[in-house]
Amino acid sequence: MNFIISLLTCCFQLVFLLANDEGKFAIDDNGVITLISSLDRETTDSYNLTVTVRDQGQPSNSATTYVYVMVEDVNDVVPAIDAVREHFK
Repeated sequence: MNFIISLLTCCFQLVFLLANDEGKFAIDDNGVITLISSLDRETTDSYNLTVTVRDQGQPSNSATTYVYVMVEDVNDVVPAIDAVREHFK
C-alpha cells in the first residue's frame, strides 16, 4: 500500500510516498509518519518502511530513505490463575 501526500510549500510542491507499511502507517504532508493500525509483536516484530519525497520540477528530483521500526513486546495477555489453593501452618 502506498500513501501519496502532497505538500505545497512556497513555490514548489513535494510529494511524500510511504511504502512497505502493510497498512499500519501513514505519512502526513510534513513527512511525519504515524501509526494508523495496532501492531502485534507476535505477528510482526519489525517493519522496514521506504520513504520517498519528490518535487514536481522538470526534471523531477527525489530522495529516498529507509525507516526501521522495531516493535517491542508488551504483556497483552494477563495471566490467569484457575484455582487458588491457600495453605497456612
